[in-house]
Amino acid sequence: MSHNGKSAKGKGGQIDPNNVSSLSIPKQTHYFLEKLGEASKQQGSRIFTLDELNKHAKAINLQVGDFRTFVDKLNAKSTLLMKQPKIYEYVG
Repeated sequence: MSHNGKSAKGKGGQIDPNNVSSLSIPKQTHYFLEKLGEASKQQGSRIFTLDELNKHAKAINLQVGDFRTFVDKLNAKSTLLMKQPKIYEYVG
């Protein structure tokens, strides 16, 4: 449970798509990457700006500390590849 009394899991154990902040960071990361995969299919491109990544994170209430550091870690794991400064490719 988060401090606001809301759980990230709703009825039937489903993740609340607007509040993943009470999940562990690895679970938040997994969910964020799932959402990026969906977004890349919808827009027909795997390329995201840092601002777009941040908007996707805010949409699900991602709470992972410093967002830029979080993105840098995903880049180091080859999940998000930096193509240019502030431009990333989602490779899932």
